[in-house]
Amino acid sequence: LSADLNIKNICCGQVLASSSMGNGKKYFPQFLDEKRRNRWERFYNHIGLNMFSPTGGCSELITSKIIYRNNLADKVLYCERDKGNPCYKCTKCLRKGLELKLHNYNYNFNRFDQNFITKFLNSRPLYFAHIFIHTIKNLDDIPSYLKESINDIIHIDTNCFTKIYTKSFKYFPEDIKERIINELTKYADLMNEEDENYLENWDMTK
Repeated sequence: LSADLNIKNICCGQVLASSSMGNGKKYFPQFLDEKRRNRWERFYNHIGLNMFSPTGGCSELITSKIIYRNNLADKVLYCERDKGNPCYKCTKCLRKGLELKLHNYNYNFNRFDQNFITKFLNSRPLYFAHIFIHTIKNLDDIPSYLKESINDIIHIDTNCFTKIYTKSFKYFPEDIKERIINELTKYADLMNEEDENYLENWDMTK
């Protein structure tokens, strides 16, 4: 069908934590080393299709802003455990709720099992640590145990994750590259060299 329909590109929704950070634990140089690029993206590229993620350089702090500003908070599906709806019990529901709460979205955190969430937040290295650190330390109207659970890492600077990692533009198709960048920068600034160096030295496994 790609030939019949003249399809040149396949877009996915991979975010920065998945593309370059080992799910928030340690920087991974996908955009610096072609050989370390996602294997499926390389596979499609070999057969003439450019598979890439327009949000590969954006953390969920940015994609949640895109969702909120476009009134999609109640429409985006991120958990289907409760008969196709969010379960409001898992750590992904917690993460998404914290992200949306940053934009004053009404979210009830009392639905979560405190023991389960505390055990997760106390794990090290913490999965998607940059998101939990940034959201929890910048929110006041949340259960106190959330801040207490990450007290040892809450001081870590996460401001660079509110900006876009420009090296992710490497795999954007040239004919639509400028258009994608223009759309992304409606929601966030670009990382400067200092931000990129900080990201490229991110390591929560130490």
